[in-house]
Amino acid sequence: MANIPFTLEVLKWRPWAPAVKLEEANEAQMRALTAAGAVTRDSPYFRTLAHAPEALSARMALYNDIVYSRDGLSRAEREFSMFAVSRVNGCVYCASIHGRRFIELGGAEDVIHALLASDDTSALDARLAAIFEYARKITVQPESVGPSDHEVLQRAGLSEAECLDLLHATSMFSWANTLMMTLGDYAVATV
Repeated sequence: MANIPFTLEVLKWRPWAPAVKLEEANEAQMRALTAAGAVTRDSPYFRTLAHAPEALSARMALYNDIVYSRDGLSRAEREFSMFAVSRVNGCVYCASIHGRRFIELGGAEDVIHALLASDDTSALDARLAAIFEYARKITVQPESVGPSDHEVLQRAGLSEAECLDLLHATSMFSWANTLMMTLGDYAVATV
């Protein structure tokens, strides 16, 4: 894995196995990549996943249903939860993307910079600290999550729908990060 510290710089993901070349993609691969969207079609990561087009289609449907849901957390908080998972499990590439997206959606830049330097949540407001700590637990010890964790989220002001959305986003993203980190690595992008 690349030895790059956590950053908000744009990073480039590099697959270890050859990604599907668009000009050589079969019909099922092109259908899955096209359904996923133009950005996805150009991504080496998604072109690597296109070796299994049915799995790519299922992954994209799940991701889109969770990340772009109108119910539950705000988009910024959902991005923050995905940043938190990435920060905890060491996916510098995804932490960069979702940290930038949280900021673009109105989240505090200083919060992300502080968490890039250290995963200490003591300076966060109660709500963001609860989201981060829940993401940490889902990522590191999912089997230990229980009713007391739900109570912590509710005390921090999360509704039932927000708690469920956080569970979906952090669980799915912990899996997505693990998949990405086992298929390649990253480098600072040269523009």
